[in-house]
Amino acid sequence: MQIKFHKRISVQQAKNTVIVALLIGIAMSIFQISNDLIKEREQINSTISQVISMFNDQAALAAYSISESMASEIINGLFKYQSFCSAKIMTDFGIVLAQRERPSAKINLNWLMNFLFENKQSFKFPLKHKDFDKQVGSLVVSLDNYLIAKNFISRSIFVIITDTIQNIILSFILGLMFYYSLTLPLLKMAASLSYVDPSSPASKLLSPHKGHLYDEFGLIVSNINKLLIGFEDSLSIRRAAELKYRNIFESAIDGIYQATPNGQFLTANPAMAKILGYASAKELIDNITNIREQLYVIPENRDEYQKNLNEYGFIKDFETKFYKKDRTIIHVSLNSHVVKDENQNILYYEGILDDITKRKKAEEELMEYRFLLEKLVEMRTYELTVANKKLELEIAERMKAEQALQEANHELQRLASLDGLTQLANRRIFDERFIYEWKRVSREKNCLSLILCDVDFFKLYNDTYGHQLGDSCLCSVAKAIMDNIRRPADLAARYGGEEFVVILPNTDVSGALHVAELIQNGIAELKIEHLKSKVNQYVTLSIGVATVVPNNSIPPKSLIELADKGLYEAKAQGRNRIISKILDDKGIL
Repeated sequence: MQIKFHKRISVQQAKNTVIVALLIGIAMSIFQISNDLIKEREQINSTISQVISMFNDQAALAAYSISESMASEIINGLFKYQSFCSAKIMTDFGIVLAQRERPSAKINLNWLMNFLFENKQSFKFPLKHKDFDKQVGSLVVSLDNYLIAKNFISRSIFVIITDTIQNIILSFILGLMFYYSLTLPLLKMAASLSYVDPSSPASKLLSPHKGHLYDEFGLIVSNINKLLIGFEDSLSIRRAAELKYRNIFESAIDGIYQATPNGQFLTANPAMAKILGYASAKELIDNITNIREQLYVIPENRDEYQKNLNEYGFIKDFETKFYKKDRTIIHVSLNSHVVKDENQNILYYEGILDDITKRKKAEEELMEYRFLLEKLVEMRTYELTVANKKLELEIAERMKAEQALQEANHELQRLASLDGLTQLANRRIFDERFIYEWKRVSREKNCLSLILCDVDFFKLYNDTYGHQLGDSCLCSVAKAIMDNIRRPADLAARYGGEEFVVILPNTDVSGALHVAELIQNGIAELKIEHLKSKVNQYVTLSIGVATVVPNNSIPPKSLIELADKGLYEAKAQGRNRIISKILDDKGIL
């Protein structure tokens, strides 16, 4: 590009320099002219004062003597000075003794003179007699300012012209300097930049202009070279990225596209063309000029797509139907977003198109299958409902039978674990429970007590009162024993015949004796008559109590043997009493 002469920087700088120099020159000239004007006026006033002082005494004498001839001579003397254009001498009575006028000078710059000076400048001086210091008249003179201004303006024009010529010469010199120091290096730099290859900016770097290696031009050239190298690196990265994404774009299995809001494709990948039945992306772009009318089976879907896209900036999984090139219909899913410029104006839509025809067909088949399945399920449900009702009846009957069986089993278990006469635990349950409690208390390192009871002279009771009352007596004794053991872990059992046993876990000897006394008192309160007893008229018990802290060195049966020994001693000592025993590792205490 050729830069016009008046557009060059050096010319612009020279022009600006001329304007600035002219303004400064004019300002300086105005200042100098103003200063000269002040001095000119001061000189005029000084000259008038000197001239008037020369003629003052003579004019006062002429006014005092009222001499017209003398006054005329004085006026003529004043007119020898070219600056005066009129003069008049009057007495103090107002009588004009002499006066004279001449026309003002003519100049070409009257407008400038009128701006700087008045046409005429008048002065009135009082005339006093030197002997008695009294005013006897007055002298009135007028100056020809045009004549004064003519000389002043000529000098001023000379000054202005001289300064202007100097400024023009200076501006020309500065313009040449600007051209060689600024414009010429810039033109060479611009010429070098024009040879830079845009595809490889760093292949031809700039060389700094001779003499400008270390100044601002050298810095600019250095920075431009760095910028060109940076551009080269950026282009390499961009080419690699473009190649990478171009390969992705070309080899993607989904359709990728860019389209304008008015419905024209800008770009499309081969997959996009293949999905829509075109041989190439170019054929697709050339043939589709109105997406709404040519592709959408339902054009209103395009309006909905654009509305959502413009409102939210993106759209996901927008499903619709498209025409292929052969006018067959396919189902597609669109995922798109809006691309805008820096002013937020929409440039184009960019997105991915996925052919979901197979999926839609599978969904339709699945819906049909689901419908048939629902019908089959409905029929089967009815059949199952009928069968279920029958089954419910059968289950109800079976549940009744199972419940009856459970009750019978429970009763059998109860009967198997209880003594049939006294309803206390039988000997089998006692044996199982005794071993269990022995092991448990052994782990806890606590006490285990056993109470062994025997009805005194029970054989005589049976012989005297009969077996039925004997059985009734045993039941009453069993109930009295049950009423006096109150912890869930305690167990009362029929040990055999008229013997009963009580297991007391976690109970020391004093606790066991207390329970034995409660049982003995309970029997006494029954007052079951026993006239054949040799110790009391009522039924009594002989009781043996044994306590041990179980461990591995003591066999379980030793506790039973110890209680039995206590019972034996109670009987030997006269019956109806309690004998307690304690067993440890050392033996019986």
